[in-house]
Amino acid sequence: MEYLDSVSLFARKAMSVNTIAISEDRKLTGYNTDGPGFLAHLAELKFNTSGKRVAIMGAGGTTRAIVASLCLIPERPESIRLYNRTHDKAHTLVKDLSRHMDVSNITVVTSLDDLNIELADLLLNTTSVGLCDPAATLVEGDLLHPDMLVYDVVYDPPQTKLLRLAQEKGAQTANGLGLLFYQGMLSFHHWANEELPSEIKIKIRHLLEKGQKYD
Repeated sequence: MEYLDSVSLFARKAMSVNTIAISEDRKLTGYNTDGPGFLAHLAELKFNTSGKRVAIMGAGGTTRAIVASLCLIPERPESIRLYNRTHDKAHTLVKDLSRHMDVSNITVVTSLDDLNIELADLLLNTTSVGLCDPAATLVEGDLLHPDMLVYDVVYDPPQTKLLRLAQEKGAQTANGLGLLFYQGMLSFHHWANEELPSEIKIKIRHLLEKGQKYD
């Protein structure tokens, strides 16, 4: 971010940039499309975050954007419990965000048990667990329940063990392909300074979903 000429308001508040646009006069502007992309996918899933209890595993750049989005929207969750295997990273994330927004609903926990997953309305995995090993998961099925959305940002494989366990419990599930799509469309808008026609967006989404390989 320090090498950019300007940074969008949301990216500055989230302290995270994932998209850089170059203007005609060669100025660099940084944006973050992960946060808005995640919220767009939640809207597609018809999941309202207002007053909900959220449990998040991970504290990387995607997490930073997602948490910032959840803290800034009017439909703020009641609580956000955050766990990362490197505890200092989670504490740093919350400390950084506290400079730009109200983070009073965030609690950093030191163990998966303290995430209170069995009480959560939304469980998010933003770690890479399940990416290279489809049999790997941080959470076992006994903590999952039907009245929750289990969201795994991993989209390859399209169904991680976490999502399979959640489906077996009757929970609503989603992988990160929707996030990938919506943030990509927003990134394109910043790069090209124009909106893609709806029929092109539909075709891109179809090709993304067609490219997924289910076991």
